[in-house]
Amino acid sequence: MDEIKLGDLVEGAVSPSAAAFIAKQTEFGAMRSDTPEAREARVRLYGTIFAADGTLAESGSAAPVAGRANIENNLRTLLGAFPTFRFTPVKIVVNGDVVFYEAANEAVINGGMVRYPAVYRVVLKDGEVTQGRRYHDRAEWFRHLAYPGRVPGAVTDVRLAPDQAAAGPRTKFQEYRGTVRAKGRTIDFGIVVSTGAGLARCYFDTLPLSYDDTEMGALFTELLTGAAPPSR
Repeated sequence: MDEIKLGDLVEGAVSPSAAAFIAKQTEFGAMRSDTPEAREARVRLYGTIFAADGTLAESGSAAPVAGRANIENNLRTLLGAFPTFRFTPVKIVVNGDVVFYEAANEAVINGGMVRYPAVYRVVLKDGEVTQGRRYHDRAEWFRHLAYPGRVPGAVTDVRLAPDQAAAGPRTKFQEYRGTVRAKGRTIDFGIVVSTGAGLARCYFDTLPLSYDDTEMGALFTELLTGAAPPSR
């Protein structure tokens, strides 16, 4: 980890394992993806972050993506649609083998710049991510496709319990995981709450709360095909 560059952004006792993750995650966030060669280099770096049997999940989605090869393929698809995707670290808090990496994300989507916050929560073992979760609102991806987003409908049977947490001298991240019922089905769901300096922020995905599975499938088909800029 480059202490000079990250400085006060990092809180907690940073182990060598956490430092290796933070360095790779930060490098990945800054990389370019505007050519096939650049995208593939970025995919390869991202793959080295995960254990061979590691998993990656969205904050509100079905089954996680399992295995390094599948995680790499998932990223290939996303970078094909979002070749300008980048992020920079905002706050990083470490608790042993658990790291919360808050970031400012951006990408050009359908000709417009979209900026949105995210928290990446990982569990590490031997310097590799065994479990990764992305907490951000995927509804932001569709605002430039004439989908301004819906106000989430009735959310019932909320069953969320504390999961991972990390606290530093100024910032605390608390993850909650479980299930909620929305749009006629029960879904795995999660929220990350960040507190510090008298402020509280929540990171979660409104997309599955606003659209059912069929509607979300249609949205992603449009995003990843006709509405996405051509990949060189």
